[in-house]
Amino acid sequence: MADAGSEPALDLVSRLVPATLKGLHALEFAGRHLSPAALPQLIDAMRGRDDELKAALADSRALAWPERLQPVRACLEPAGEAVAEGIAALRSAANEPQPIVAAYRAVRNYARAAQAIYPLAAFFRPISQFFLEQAARDDADLQATLAAVDPSREKVGVMHAGGPPGTRGGFSLYVPETYDQGRAYPLVVALHGGSGNGGAFLWSWLREARTRGFIVLAPTAIGSTWSLMDPDTDGPSIDRMVDQVAGEWHVDAGRQLLTGMSDGGTFSYVLGLRGGCRFTHIA
Repeated sequence: MADAGSEPALDLVSRLVPATLKGLHALEFAGRHLSPAALPQLIDAMRGRDDELKAALADSRALAWPERLQPVRACLEPAGEAVAEGIAALRSAANEPQPIVAAYRAVRNYARAAQAIYPLAAFFRPISQFFLEQAARDDADLQATLAAVDPSREKVGVMHAGGPPGTRGGFSLYVPETYDQGRAYPLVVALHGGSGNGGAFLWSWLREARTRGFIVLAPTAIGSTWSLMDPDTDGPSIDRMVDQVAGEWHVDAGRQLLTGMSDGGTFSYVLGLRGGCRFTHIA
């Protein structure tokens, strides 16, 4: 039973979690539908989307949280702040010199918020459901399997190599929390777009990977984007990353997909159509 001193904090948790998830849904919707033509409607749709969240964040900052709930606070407040910043920036995008660029910059806060809140998926069912495909959110067997996972288990979940998320030449990785060394896992190598990075692009794939049980490797280009005219720069780097992952986890050699968006999609063709390509599938 919770002690009396923790009740205000628990009340804040019950407000922050749904408010942050609602905001994440709004940013995700905006990101999926963003275009110059749709921008005015999306800006209008953001009105009031962060009202509950801003109020909960203000109360959270003013509260002396009990020590045992500080780890929860350390996830929820940064996640909520990233969402609120993203929604506010999207609302004000029309006033910027390049509105569509400002809008794209605003929705990048989705990845920041997801990174912050995801560690709580093991403890809060609504957060766990958010990071599943829509059709799987009411799958009782899957929910039970995920709920039984040891949250302290190492070498599963979201990881980053080479530095903080998005470090040039590094990579981000997702290994299902239900990972079993006794079976081989499909591998998706997902290449970000020209202005992106692997730390953010990983979240475009996490729901599917967590629901269906496959590993996602999201590299970050060595330079500002993929070396389209010089594949020998980023190509060997990606090969080394795949070798590193395959050396640590049981990867299915017969199911390795190379895919990407924008410049990442082009570089997938550059690497995928060369002789001796290691990947079995390209998209």
